Amino acid sequence: MAAVSTIWHLARLDLFAGMEEAELVRALGSNAELLKVGKRRTVEVEERGEMAWGLSEGLAKVCRTSRSGRRVVDTLLRAGHIFGGMEVSGA
Repeated sequence: MAAVSTIWHLARLDLFAGMEEAELVRALGSNAELLKVGKRRTVEVEERGEMAWGLSEGLAKVCRTSRSGRRVVDTLLRAGHIFGGMEVSGA
């Protein structure tokens, strides 16, 4: 049942727009995982890691730490955005 929920969320990302859920299951198989994060929680993502993350609902802040140690918001992500794992997209 968890795989169906993960695929349901993936189908709502901009990258997979127009793909049927069955196509996503065939293409990604068990390589996708759903992580639910509560409000005001932090997820640390390596800039050039091996994973890409998708935001299926809500908002997320992309932050970095300045030289002075302060947290700086670089951008806001909305549902449908993919982030992290830049080599996955070829960038």
